Amino acid sequence: MPKVSAREFEQDLPKFKQSATKEPVVIVQEGGDDLVSLSLESYRRLMAQPGAHETPADARDDLIASRLQTHRQTIEKLAQ
Repeated sequence: MPKVSAREFEQDLPKFKQSATKEPVVIVQEGGDDLVSLSLESYRRLMAQPGAHETPADARDDLIASRLQTHRQTIEKLAQ
């Protein structure tokens, strides 16, 4: 993945826009990775993957809920 400064990206947008259709371009600002430019097709592929819309908090909440459900079922079986 090529890396470019934000200034470079702004100065030659057509060049990096074309590059992003082939592979993601990392845009660096003040020494750290800041943004990624990628094709719409690549973005759609990423968003189509399972869990792509979840935040870490959503994933944690889903895990807790599934474990609680397991324990609930065990408790109900023991109560019978």
